[in-house]
Amino acid sequence: MHHTHIVTLFSAVGAQSLILPFVAAVALALWFGKARREAWIWILATCSVLFTMLILKLFFLPCGHLIPEWHLRSPSGHAASAFAVYGSFAVLEARLRQAPWQKAAILILGFLFATGIAVSRVLIGAHTTEEVLLGSFVGLAAPTVIFWKIKTPTRHTVASPLLLAVVLPVILLVILNGRTLPIEDHILAVALTIAQNLGVCL
Repeated sequence: MHHTHIVTLFSAVGAQSLILPFVAAVALALWFGKARREAWIWILATCSVLFTMLILKLFFLPCGHLIPEWHLRSPSGHAASAFAVYGSFAVLEARLRQAPWQKAAILILGFLFATGIAVSRVLIGAHTTEEVLLGSFVGLAAPTVIFWKIKTPTRHTVASPLLLAVVLPVILLVILNGRTLPIEDHILAVALTIAQNLGVCL
């Protein structure tokens, strides 16, 4: 398999077609694991980042060309999603471990994984470095919230989220074979429609 295809497949792990099922799966695992407060915090933290990125894209897609020195045409949703969701999950799972080495290992692996997805967006030419950095910065808000708001989740949640989170992206990635939902195209169409109706940025 060509290395470019491997990078593209890895990049696809940050796509909404995997991110949204992942968010839902972890939320359900927490909910049925009798950690309902944690489930709500998880949903609010991760989905707030996704919503923020939507707003940023709606602004920069039609208006980014007005500030070319920023190199921001479309902030990276993959980078934001990776840090928001996989980073938050790493923080959540680290909370469930007792041994310091386990906590450290999970956090390092989780954030290296998110960083890898972010870097892959630049490598395949999908985004500029500035777009990836902005997305990553926004995405880090979610694990920060998880860190401060979730201290000791119920022990019922120890096994199920971790197994689910490891298996689900792999299954979906195989099924999709790197294909992603055309969400970006729809966002672009909406952004241009709004800009045209308002008579701005065009």
